[in-house]
Amino acid sequence: MLKNYIKIAWRILLKNKKDSVISIGGLALGLACCILLVLYVRFEWSFDDFHDNADNLYHLTEEVTYPSDGSIHKFAFHPYQAALALKNDIPEIESITAIAQLTLDIRHQNNFHKEKINFVSSEFLNDFSFPLLYGNAASVLDEKNNVVITEAIAKKYFGTSQAIGKDLNIRANNSIKSYTVAGITKEIPKNSSIQFDILLPFDNYFSSCNPAMADYYKNEWASGFCNLWVKLNKESSVQAIEAKFPEFLEKHMGNLATNQNMKMHLEPLSKVHFNTEVYNPTATNAMYTIILGVIAAIILIIAGINFVSLRLSQTDEKMKEIAVRRSIGAFKKQIGFQIYGEIFLHCALSLILGVLMASIFSSSFEVLIGKQLEMKLWADPVIWLSILGLLLFLTIITGIYPAIHISRKTPASFFSEHVSSTKTPDFIKSLVVFQFSLSIIFLILSFIMKQQVSFMLNKDLGYNTSNIVAVNFNPEIERANELATLFVNELKKLPAIENASIVSGSYKNYDMKEFGFGMGGLLVGSTIPGLGQGIKTEVVDENYLKTMNIKLLQGENFSKEKPVNLENGILVNKKFAEAIGLENPVGEVLQDKNDDGWTPLFDGKKIIGVVDNYHFNSLFNPLEPIALKYINTEAPSTVLVQLNSETNLKTLTAIEDSWKNILPEESFSFNFLDQLVQHQYQQEIRWSKILNASTIIAMLLACFGIFSMVSYSLKRRLKEIGIRKVFGASVNAILKLITWDLLKLILISIVIATPLAYYIGEKWLQDFAYRINLSVWQFILSAFITIAIAFITISFKSIKAALQNPVKSLRSE
Repeated sequence: MLKNYIKIAWRILLKNKKDSVISIGGLALGLACCILLVLYVRFEWSFDDFHDNADNLYHLTEEVTYPSDGSIHKFAFHPYQAALALKNDIPEIESITAIAQLTLDIRHQNNFHKEKINFVSSEFLNDFSFPLLYGNAASVLDEKNNVVITEAIAKKYFGTSQAIGKDLNIRANNSIKSYTVAGITKEIPKNSSIQFDILLPFDNYFSSCNPAMADYYKNEWASGFCNLWVKLNKESSVQAIEAKFPEFLEKHMGNLATNQNMKMHLEPLSKVHFNTEVYNPTATNAMYTIILGVIAAIILIIAGINFVSLRLSQTDEKMKEIAVRRSIGAFKKQIGFQIYGEIFLHCALSLILGVLMASIFSSSFEVLIGKQLEMKLWADPVIWLSILGLLLFLTIITGIYPAIHISRKTPASFFSEHVSSTKTPDFIKSLVVFQFSLSIIFLILSFIMKQQVSFMLNKDLGYNTSNIVAVNFNPEIERANELATLFVNELKKLPAIENASIVSGSYKNYDMKEFGFGMGGLLVGSTIPGLGQGIKTEVVDENYLKTMNIKLLQGENFSKEKPVNLENGILVNKKFAEAIGLENPVGEVLQDKNDDGWTPLFDGKKIIGVVDNYHFNSLFNPLEPIALKYINTEAPSTVLVQLNSETNLKTLTAIEDSWKNILPEESFSFNFLDQLVQHQYQQEIRWSKILNASTIIAMLLACFGIFSMVSYSLKRRLKEIGIRKVFGASVNAILKLITWDLLKLILISIVIATPLAYYIGEKWLQDFAYRINLSVWQFILSAFITIAIAFITISFKSIKAALQNPVKSLRSE
């Protein structure tokens, strides 16, 4: 019997090829999208769950309130002394791990290569579960001259993963020191909040950082530079430990903690990945993962609605077949088994095809989201259990309506009722309205997001971003300022170079919205009213304004012909002058006094010029005051090169050749300034792409739905259309009759979707200090596109029905 049911189901599937392709293909496409999005959401929520001590590990965070403006700021960087004091003062802490990072040079084959070095406490590999391929986790970091590297670093510098006992030469403060490879880890999981390539015992940090600051970092409480991770005893109470922090802060930091209302918190390891309030390059907003989960559900719902609609439309066609079966003695249970068998076959084929599509497009999806997912589809039991559950759910839900519908009828009623005389059920109409409403919301939001991203990327920032190359410069090499000047002079000899400038700030991707790409990244403490928590500062040379095309509004630029201005002069922007209440700031000398015994950097500095406002931060932030100071003794970190034409390989090669002439042992690396600016909005760009893809898929699935709806309606009204044609109805009249009923559903969808999309779009735009204004044209265009797509889809079937010879539809009467 079962074999017979399967045979019948397979024959029906082959008989209705077009409908089968739409129902199976649509559900498969929706399922594939859903699987990929769910994999991504599961990846984000799996962060740090592989650590054995995950339940007892906490990240120490700090919160301060600036008295100058009352703003609250949260940090994850602490002074080294805090690590020592916490272990001594709070016995509930079993161990505490300090982690700090520097970018240093690795000497390899007479060249230097920059690598990020993590300096960690000896407890690091005991508290965190990063498996070692070689070495003993309990003791590998006990020796100061030991180094632990990943397998990838071992292969990069030694050509093999078996590099135990070999020397890794690291340059810091112009001296090279050899460290013995004592441990090699497996590749760090992508779902780890802590990422590293090279580990050194923490004591090496003080001999590797700026020598002038080493003692200060080691002994003082005023400067935070390391992350602190706390492992608690299993019986410890987080609330009880946090209750001890106020006394701890008052004891060790005194007035500094009191004046800033300083607080410390213990954040569970499981929540670290979703905390975007403190610096963490791997962190993400939990709301984004929830939204992706909602998008996955919406796409699956739309695909499921199509599937259910098409199956219901085919039920009426089977009525007489079912009536014949009932008349010759078939039981309701047997009819039900047949219906469920057909639906199960369609669902199973859809799921198999969907899984294959998800597997095929997984690499493209990883490119789209900008992350490499370690969770594999074929090895994830949760995904497979969900797929099986979905298979049963769709089979039951889709089969309930036909089963109930059939069970209420007698065999005679199947023959007496005329399918063509009945209207399309309101339930099916509501499904079409629902799926089109969701699709229209996607379409409107994709327009809004695309326009906002375009606005951010094309807005005039007040400085030039095109044809600017930011060359990275090592500030720790000997004679750094002299060599940077020689490099600039060498560049100016090249015909393709318009100008070049030396800056102290490091222009690179920081993956932190608040910090941008490093422009104006130096915050100098100040007591001047109106400047908030301090003065944003950029340390530059006399070529900076010309290279960046920043307008000088008043006064004069830095000039070597006036050495006094280089030492005591500063340039400020209009916002700076407005903030401190100066209408004519040129010539004013800043009075920046402090009663706590330290003299702010800008005290006694003279304003020699005013530049136009420019966006040194991302457009998430409003314009802020900034001061430009001349680069005297400060070490250079970036050389900005302005090209006089479009960047090409020949020009970049010429710049690199000039670099090698001046700095033959230093590695050459650079960034394009426009790409650095764009990188600030990478999350928004990525979301725009995801929403665009989701919109296309949702619209395609909605078209499948309207196509099945048209098919369903035409089958019911086939004889009506034939009679109207016999009585002289034109093709246009028939088309109007068919399309108007369906287009009314689309108009209802537009009315429902428009206010919802407006609300969501307006809420999203509130995060931007500079944003587009929502316009009625965005909604009109979305409505027009939706109606056009729906009309084309409807017409595809309707024209064929309107042109059909009425004899064919009426010959059975």
